[in-house]
Amino acid sequence: MANKAKEFYNSSEKSLHPPLYKSYPEKMQCHFLAKERLRLGLGSVAYLCRTFSCSPKRIYKGLHELELMRSMPTPCQVDYKRQRKVL
Repeated sequence: MANKAKEFYNSSEKSLHPPLYKSYPEKMQCHFLAKERLRLGLGSVAYLCRTFSCSPKRIYKGLHELELMRSMPTPCQVDYKRQRKVL
């Protein structure tokens, strides 16, 4: 019996999320993936990597950044307009 991978998104979500994700700046993509990981729960990292064609490192980086923002004594705003220069 083949082991089927767990699906977290329904078909309409699966067609909507990747194009939306691709339209975000790089930093926002990391934070989007991290929020999705928190929302979907255990086992979702591999699924998100397959769905959005990204590495687990990107998701964990976003989780780390979100945790740093939460731990700050004063609320901060993330500047999504400031990005790395394209070479």
